[in-house]
Amino acid sequence: MNRTLLTREFARHNLSRWIVLLLDCSMVYLSGLVACVVNHGLANTVSNLGLILQTMLIYLSPFAAGFLLCGTYRNIFRRTSFPDLVRVCMALAFAVTVIMLLRIFLHADNVLFAIRLRDLILLSLLAVTTICGMRVGVKTLYDLYLRYTTSGGAYGYSERQLIDLEMADLLDRNPIEVDMDEIRAKLSGRRILVTGAAGSIGSELALQLASLRPQRLILIDQAESPLHNLRLELERLYPRTDCVYIVADICNGPRMERIFASESPEIVFHAAAYKHVPLMEENPVESVTNNVGGTRLIADLAVSYKVEKFILVSTDKAVNPTNVMGCTKRICEMYCQSLSSNRPDGCRFITTRFGNVLGSQGSVIPTFRSQIRRGGPVMVTHPDIIRYFMLIPEACALVLEA
Repeated sequence: MNRTLLTREFARHNLSRWIVLLLDCSMVYLSGLVACVVNHGLANTVSNLGLILQTMLIYLSPFAAGFLLCGTYRNIFRRTSFPDLVRVCMALAFAVTVIMLLRIFLHADNVLFAIRLRDLILLSLLAVTTICGMRVGVKTLYDLYLRYTTSGGAYGYSERQLIDLEMADLLDRNPIEVDMDEIRAKLSGRRILVTGAAGSIGSELALQLASLRPQRLILIDQAESPLHNLRLELERLYPRTDCVYIVADICNGPRMERIFASESPEIVFHAAAYKHVPLMEENPVESVTNNVGGTRLIADLAVSYKVEKFILVSTDKAVNPTNVMGCTKRICEMYCQSLSSNRPDGCRFITTRFGNVLGSQGSVIPTFRSQIRRGGPVMVTHPDIIRYFMLIPEACALVLEA
């Protein structure tokens, strides 16, 4: 495995939050034992070792609760920042406060080993040193690892280049995995047509479909250069896959009908659409013509030429739409729903709605890259906005599963 692959594997595998919690609790437990030895002496600690171990085990609960309540595990371990260290300190302070309240109001010292305030202070100092030290150490080692395994600095890029973040790192969760064997069984050997094949979603769909050994893959897009780039990529990765690359506008009725007549697709993935909200607000006619008119044309042809399944790639903006783009996609959904048939020989229409897809054209990551290249500032829509993200491969795999 070369250095690039090692770096990628290192970046994508995250420790489970529960493992990190277990490590933190172990640090607290050991810090408590050391504090007892320092404050009570080794002989006294050994003579009361059983009670001390039992007491520390019970008192671990407030510490674990503090770690969870203070959000100590919001960030990925190797991406530790100053706010993460502050949260660790807050969690320890919370636990010390709870233990002191237990001692004062529930007289815990009557049944447990008498852990005094100075024991808790020393425990906290030792715990914050070891817990924060472990995080800083891992972050430092990770940065050094990247520095010496990639060219151009700690993150693999020179000062003139933008840091290329691993998209999986931005999710703060494990990527979604689907049963590709089941999907392969249903799509292998089929004639599959993809519209908008050169776009972010369409190109990833094409790559995943090519890996499933279809009988023929018909790829349509009006963008010549991106479609050419997709062709080069598919020929490199899947040279044995029978692919047809068609430069065409989905609103061109005679052209689309000739394609359906000559290629006889069994499954259609309709990903072609205008998607940028501000542009569509300024060009509503084009939005309706392409999104609604194009979808209506492809959907009607799918029915006429007895396509088995038609998968419409839609958007979360079609939910209670407040803009032109969302309205056009909602109309597309309703039209396809009206055509869907449950008859054995009829075309089934399936709609999948996408939220924010990391790395897609015009999405937040390419926008941030452009802003950073210009020297900033990095602008966000609103500091209180909440967005839910997916990776392009995740989104496309879920479309295939649909």
